[in-house]
Amino acid sequence: RDATPEQTAEAAARSFREETGALVWAAGIGARPLVTKLAESLGQSDLRGLKVDKRMRVVGAEDVYAIGDAALSGFPPTAQVAAQQGKHVGRAIRDGRDSEFVYRHAGSLCCLGSDDGIAQLASSSSSSSYFNVWDFVGAPPVGPNDEHRAVTG
Repeated sequence: RDATPEQTAEAAARSFREETGALVWAAGIGARPLVTKLAESLGQSDLRGLKVDKRMRVVGAEDVYAIGDAALSGFPPTAQVAAQQGKHVGRAIRDGRDSEFVYRHAGSLCCLGSDDGIAQLASSSSSSSYFNVWDFVGAPPVGPNDEHRAVTG
């Protein structure tokens, strides 16, 4: 995203396609057996996932990344985090430019039954020109510093 045209060209020149005949996909609330085996083989003591650094690189392995449920990153194990981590790692590989992962919380949703739910959306207070849907629906500020809005019903 922030790579220079020269860096992008250099990364493209070094890129290649590796036909493997395999597709790896994992989802769930715990580490897959493959992830546990990899963590063990790297001498990692916490087998809930692969320990990663701030750039999402697996500690103890060269040029290997882990995201989502496979990574012990210190972020919540949610699809929102995994999607951002995936984009970050994809860009790092594509652009040949490794940088620290920064998580941007967009909010949380929770189903409370067949016709009910609750949402907590993060507002972008960095700009005075943004539209805040919570002001529009009259949601009161909540939280220790009134930094959240909540609506139920």
